[in-house]
Amino acid sequence: MGRFFADMEAWIVERTLETTPNRPLYEKWIEQGWLKVCPGEVFDPNLPINALMEKGKYGVNLYAFGFDPAQSKLPINTIKAWLQTLGLNAEVIKQMVVPVPQTFMVFNGLIGEVEYYIQNGEPWLQFSNNPMWPWQFGNCRVEEVHELRKLLKAAPNEKIDNVHALIDAFYCFDLSEGRIQQ
Repeated sequence: MGRFFADMEAWIVERTLETTPNRPLYEKWIEQGWLKVCPGEVFDPNLPINALMEKGKYGVNLYAFGFDPAQSKLPINTIKAWLQTLGLNAEVIKQMVVPVPQTFMVFNGLIGEVEYYIQNGEPWLQFSNNPMWPWQFGNCRVEEVHELRKLLKAAPNEKIDNVHALIDAFYCFDLSEGRIQQ
Protein backbone atom coordinates (compact mmCIF):
# COMPACT_ATOMS: atom_id res chain seq x y z
CA MET A 1 0.00 0.00 0.00
CA GLY A 2 1.24 3.48 -0.82
CA ARG A 3 2.09 6.09 1.74
CA PHE A 4 -0.13 8.60 -0.04
CA PHE A 5 -3.58 8.06 -1.50
CA ALA A 6 -4.93 10.41 -4.16
CA ASP A 7 -8.64 10.77 -4.70
CA MET A 8 -10.57 13.54 -6.38
CA GLU A 9 -13.88 15.24 -6.48
CA ALA A 10 -14.45 16.88 -9.84
CA TRP A 11 -17.04 19.44 -10.91
CA ILE A 12 -18.19 20.94 -14.18
CA VAL A 13 -20.41 23.95 -14.73
CA GLU A 14 -23.68 23.12 -16.48
CA ARG A 15 -23.06 25.74 -19.19
CA THR A 16 -19.59 24.31 -19.88
CA LEU A 17 -21.04 20.81 -20.16
CA GLU A 18 -23.40 22.05 -22.89
CA THR A 19 -20.56 23.41 -25.04
CA THR A 20 -17.57 21.14 -24.44
CA PRO A 21 -16.35 18.78 -27.14
CA ASN A 22 -15.77 16.28 -24.31
CA ARG A 23 -19.50 16.16 -23.48
CA PRO A 24 -20.09 12.45 -24.22
CA LEU A 25 -17.21 11.45 -21.95
CA TYR A 26 -18.26 13.87 -19.22
CA GLU A 27 -21.87 12.66 -19.37
CA LYS A 28 -20.65 9.10 -18.87
CA TRP A 29 -18.66 10.16 -15.79
CA ILE A 30 -21.64 12.12 -14.46
CA GLU A 31 -23.85 9.06 -14.85
CA GLN A 32 -21.23 6.93 -13.05
CA GLY A 33 -20.92 9.48 -10.23
CA TRP A 34 -17.33 10.55 -10.95
CA LEU A 35 -18.16 14.07 -12.08
CA LYS A 36 -20.61 16.48 -10.45
CA VAL A 37 -22.49 19.27 -12.21
CA CYS A 38 -22.77 22.80 -10.86
CA PRO A 39 -26.02 24.32 -12.12
CA GLY A 40 -25.91 27.53 -14.13
CA GLU A 41 -23.22 29.45 -15.94
CA VAL A 42 -20.63 30.07 -13.21
CA PHE A 43 -19.07 27.82 -10.61
CA ASP A 44 -20.53 28.04 -7.10
CA PRO A 45 -17.61 27.68 -4.66
CA ASN A 46 -20.03 26.65 -1.90
CA LEU A 47 -20.60 23.28 -3.57
CA PRO A 48 -17.13 21.85 -2.83
CA ILE A 49 -17.18 23.44 0.64
CA ASN A 50 -20.44 21.65 1.38
CA ALA A 51 -18.83 18.43 0.13
CA LEU A 52 -15.82 19.04 2.41
CA MET A 53 -18.10 19.61 5.39
CA GLU A 54 -19.86 16.35 4.59
CA LYS A 55 -16.53 14.49 4.44
CA GLY A 56 -15.61 15.96 7.83
CA LYS A 57 -18.56 14.10 9.33
CA TYR A 58 -16.84 10.85 8.31
CA GLY A 59 -13.48 11.60 9.87
CA VAL A 60 -11.69 13.25 6.96
CA ASN A 61 -9.31 15.85 8.36
CA LEU A 62 -8.39 18.81 6.22
CA TYR A 63 -4.87 20.07 6.59
CA ALA A 64 -4.26 22.58 3.80
CA PHE A 65 -5.67 24.01 0.61
CA GLY A 66 -3.17 24.70 -2.17
CA PHE A 67 -4.29 27.04 -4.92
CA ASP A 68 -3.14 28.86 -8.04
CA PRO A 69 -2.99 32.50 -6.90
CA ALA A 70 -3.67 33.74 -10.44
CA GLN A 71 -6.92 31.77 -10.84
CA SER A 72 -8.66 31.10 -7.55
CA LYS A 73 -9.78 34.36 -5.92
CA LEU A 74 -13.49 33.62 -5.31
CA PRO A 75 -13.17 29.94 -4.28
CA ILE A 76 -10.25 30.72 -1.98
CA ASN A 77 -12.04 33.64 -0.34
CA THR A 78 -15.03 31.35 0.18
CA ILE A 79 -12.81 28.69 1.78
CA LYS A 80 -11.22 31.31 4.05
CA ALA A 81 -14.66 32.57 5.11
CA TRP A 82 -15.79 29.01 5.79
CA LEU A 83 -12.69 28.27 7.90
CA GLN A 84 -13.39 31.44 9.85
CA THR A 85 -16.91 30.18 10.65
CA LEU A 86 -15.25 27.09 12.14
CA GLY A 87 -13.54 29.37 14.66
CA LEU A 88 -10.07 29.38 13.13
CA ASN A 89 -8.08 32.58 13.49
CA ALA A 90 -6.45 34.48 10.61
CA GLU A 91 -2.95 33.09 11.29
CA VAL A 92 -4.14 29.46 11.19
CA ILE A 93 -6.14 30.15 8.03
CA LYS A 94 -3.06 31.72 6.42
CA GLN A 95 -1.12 28.54 7.17
CA MET A 96 -3.91 26.33 5.80
CA VAL A 97 -4.73 28.24 2.60
CA VAL A 98 -1.49 28.17 0.64
CA PRO A 99 -0.75 29.89 -2.68
CA VAL A 100 1.25 27.60 -4.95
CA PRO A 101 3.20 29.59 -7.54
CA GLN A 102 2.66 28.02 -10.96
CA THR A 103 6.26 28.54 -12.04
CA PHE A 104 8.91 26.32 -13.57
CA MET A 105 11.01 26.67 -10.42
CA VAL A 106 8.23 25.41 -8.13
CA PHE A 107 6.86 22.73 -10.44
CA ASN A 108 10.23 21.26 -11.38
CA GLY A 109 10.90 19.66 -8.02
CA LEU A 110 7.28 18.66 -7.49
CA ILE A 111 7.09 16.88 -10.86
CA GLY A 112 10.20 14.91 -9.88
CA GLU A 113 8.64 14.12 -6.52
CA VAL A 114 5.42 12.79 -8.07
CA GLU A 115 7.43 10.76 -10.60
CA TYR A 116 9.40 9.20 -7.76
CA TYR A 117 6.28 8.42 -5.73
CA ILE A 118 4.65 6.70 -8.72
CA GLN A 119 7.67 4.94 -10.24
CA ASN A 120 9.41 3.78 -7.08
CA GLY A 121 9.67 -0.03 -6.81
CA GLU A 122 7.40 0.24 -3.77
CA PRO A 123 4.93 2.91 -4.94
CA TRP A 124 4.45 5.69 -2.43
CA LEU A 125 1.39 7.04 -4.21
CA GLN A 126 -1.77 5.15 -5.02
CA PHE A 127 -4.79 6.51 -6.82
CA SER A 128 -8.51 5.97 -6.42
CA ASN A 129 -10.19 4.10 -9.25
CA ASN A 130 -11.62 7.35 -10.65
CA PRO A 131 -11.23 7.10 -14.46
CA MET A 132 -10.34 10.78 -14.64
CA TRP A 133 -6.87 10.10 -13.18
CA PRO A 134 -5.43 8.28 -16.21
CA TRP A 135 -7.34 10.55 -18.58
CA GLN A 136 -5.95 13.72 -16.99
CA PHE A 137 -2.41 12.35 -16.67
CA GLY A 138 -2.65 11.46 -20.36
CA ASN A 139 -3.57 15.06 -21.13
CA CYS A 140 -0.42 16.40 -19.46
CA ARG A 141 2.67 17.44 -21.27
CA VAL A 142 5.86 18.51 -19.58
CA GLU A 143 7.46 21.65 -20.91
CA GLU A 144 11.15 22.03 -20.17
CA VAL A 145 13.04 25.31 -20.18
CA HIS A 146 16.67 25.43 -19.03
CA GLU A 147 16.27 22.02 -17.35
CA LEU A 148 13.24 23.19 -15.37
CA ARG A 149 9.91 21.45 -15.95
CA LYS A 150 6.28 22.47 -15.68
CA LEU A 151 3.00 20.68 -16.48
CA LEU A 152 0.84 22.05 -19.25
CA LYS A 153 -2.24 20.85 -21.14
CA ALA A 154 -1.47 18.76 -24.20
CA ALA A 155 -4.29 20.57 -26.05
CA PRO A 156 -6.61 23.50 -25.22
CA ASN A 157 -9.71 21.33 -24.63
CA GLU A 158 -7.86 18.85 -22.43
CA LYS A 159 -8.13 18.89 -18.64
CA ILE A 160 -5.35 18.39 -16.10
CA ASP A 161 -6.88 20.22 -13.13
CA ASN A 162 -6.70 17.31 -10.70
CA VAL A 163 -3.08 16.57 -11.60
CA HIS A 164 -2.34 20.21 -10.79
CA ALA A 165 -4.29 19.83 -7.54
CA LEU A 166 -2.19 16.77 -6.69
CA ILE A 167 0.99 18.77 -7.24
CA ASP A 168 -0.43 21.59 -5.09
CA ALA A 169 -1.13 19.01 -2.35
CA PHE A 170 2.48 17.83 -2.40
CA TYR A 171 3.63 21.45 -2.24
CA CYS A 172 1.51 21.88 0.92
CA PHE A 173 2.87 18.61 2.33
CA ASP A 174 6.47 19.62 1.62
CA LEU A 175 5.81 23.03 3.18
CA SER A 176 4.44 21.36 6.33
CA GLU A 177 7.49 19.10 6.50
CA GLY A 178 9.84 22.09 6.28
CA ARG A 179 11.20 21.14 2.85
CA ILE A 180 9.97 24.41 1.33
CA GLN A 181 10.65 27.82 2.84
CA GLN A 182 8.27 30.69 2.17
